[in-house]
Amino acid sequence: MASESVHEYESAMQLWGLDVADYLVGHSDDIQVNSFMVGWEVVSKSTTEATLRYIPSRGGIEWHKNLDVARALENMPSWPRTKSSIHALLTEYGASPVLVDGLSTEIATALVLALPLADRYDGNKRSVCVDTHRLSSRVKESAYFLGSSQRNSTRWILPLSAAMDSAIDLGGDAWLTPLSPEDLAWSLNLGILTPPNLNEFKVTESQFQYMALEVFQNGTRDGNYIERYESWLRCALVLSTSQLVSPAGVFEALRLSAPPAGSLSESHHVKLSRSPLPWTQMEVADFVTAWAAVRKAPKSIELALRRLSRVPLRSADDDLIIDLMIAAEALFLTESGTSELSYRLSIRAGLWLDSTSLKCRVETKNLFATAYRARSIVAHGGTPSQKDLRCGGLEMTLREINDRVLRVLKLSCWKSLEASAQGNWPPNWDELIFRDAPAASPAGLPG
Repeated sequence: MASESVHEYESAMQLWGLDVADYLVGHSDDIQVNSFMVGWEVVSKSTTEATLRYIPSRGGIEWHKNLDVARALENMPSWPRTKSSIHALLTEYGASPVLVDGLSTEIATALVLALPLADRYDGNKRSVCVDTHRLSSRVKESAYFLGSSQRNSTRWILPLSAAMDSAIDLGGDAWLTPLSPEDLAWSLNLGILTPPNLNEFKVTESQFQYMALEVFQNGTRDGNYIERYESWLRCALVLSTSQLVSPAGVFEALRLSAPPAGSLSESHHVKLSRSPLPWTQMEVADFVTAWAAVRKAPKSIELALRRLSRVPLRSADDDLIIDLMIAAEALFLTESGTSELSYRLSIRAGLWLDSTSLKCRVETKNLFATAYRARSIVAHGGTPSQKDLRCGGLEMTLREINDRVLRVLKLSCWKSLEASAQGNWPPNWDELIFRDAPAASPAGLPG
C-alpha cells in the first residue's frame, strides 16, 4: 500500500467528513431517511476490547434518492482534494465496489464506504448525522480497504480458540486468522453464530476468540471454489485436531465492517460460547502442515480424507462405520480386484503403521477385520450382534470399534501423505508384507 496516497486520503477524508457532519446538521429537513434493519454492529473497539450491540433498526440514507444533497456535498471546498485522493487509490488498486445511479464513483465511494452514520429520532421524525466519534476509525478502515487489491474474501468460521497474535499465511491466498470483532458481527448477522443475548456484549482477547480461514477472491475462482476449499479445510481439521470439529459456517463479504454487503453460503447456527474448544499450538502447526499436504494428495488419499472429514457430521454409529471403511478401502485397497477384500484390507492396515510390535500389528489386523464385517452387515440393512463385534476375543461396541478405527486411519493418512510427498504412494503391498519375514532355510537343506 502506497503510504503517501493513503495518508493523503485519510487527511482529506477527515476534513471533508467533518464538513459533511456540519452540513447534515443544518439540512436535516432536506434529507430523505429510510429505516434499515441492521442487527449486530461493533460500536466501540480498542486494542484489547470491543463492544457489539444489537440494533434492531436504524436510519440510513439511500443516496440515489438524495442526489441534491450529495451534489451539495460535492460543492464543498474540501471535496476536490478528497475526490483526487479517492481517484488515486482506485486507479492504483482497482475499481470501487460502490455504484450509485446519478453520482460519480468518487462521491459514491466516499458516502457509502467512509462516512459512519448515526440516526436520531425525536419521537416524530428520524434524521441522520455523521458519527464524528467513529469518523477517524471508519476512514482508516476504508483507507485500508481501498488501498488493497484484496477487497473481497470468503471466510469459514471455526469454533476453536487458539493463542495467536497474527494471521498465518497458508499460501494460495488463504490465511488462518483470529476472528475479528467485525467478522464476529458478520457471523451473528448471518446466523452462523447465535449471540449470548439480544442487547450487547463485550469481546476481549480471552472471550469469544474463534478462528477463521480466510481466502481472498482474486478473480480466478471457478464454480467449485467454495466446495474445494471447504473439503481441504475439513480434511486438515480431522487430521490435526484431537476433537471432532466442523466449520460453523461460511460467508463471502467485502473486507469491511458489517454492513454493507455479504452473502451467506452455509450456516450450522453454532451457539457462541465463552469457552470454545482450545486449539493448541501443536494442533495449529499440524493444521498448517496438513493444509499443505491435503491440497496435493493423490486421489486415493483424498477420498480417504474426505470420508474421514464427514465424521464430525455423523451422529449414528452405523453411518460412521460405512464412512470409515470406505476411507480404509481407499487407503489399503489401492489396486483393482475384488477377491479377499477383508483379508487384504485388514492385513495391510496392520502393517502400514510399521509398528515394531507384532502384537500391535495383529491387534490392528483383527480390529479392521471386525470393522469390515460390521460394515458389511450394516450396508445390507442388518445390525451387528455382540458376536459380530468380538475383536480378538474382546467384546466391543460399534462405537468403540469406530473410535479405534478412526485413530488408526488418521495416523495412516499422515503416513500416506508423507509417502506421497516422497513419491512412494501407493506402496508395493506384497513387498511390505514380506520385507520383515525372517530368513529361513528350506526344509532338508543346510542353513
